[in-house]
Amino acid sequence: MTENLFDLAGAPGHEIVHVFAVRCAELELMPFAASRPVLDNDSVARWYRLADLADSNPPLYPDGMTQLARRLQN
Repeated sequence: MTENLFDLAGAPGHEIVHVFAVRCAELELMPFAASRPVLDNDSVARWYRLADLADSNPPLYPDGMTQLARRLQN
């Protein structure tokens, strides 16, 4: 779990981020180009290679999450 304090359009924001290391054979078979809908809004979830996230494209929030994911992958 990590805390994220941020500014969005001039207003302070705050969120608690729960991070889980998950292994799922079905999801691991999903191609990187594929996406899955998020059930409670209009966004989608995608797989990204950790090495690609190190370049901040796309950005991974909150700050420090890429480093945390690297520690969890071992």
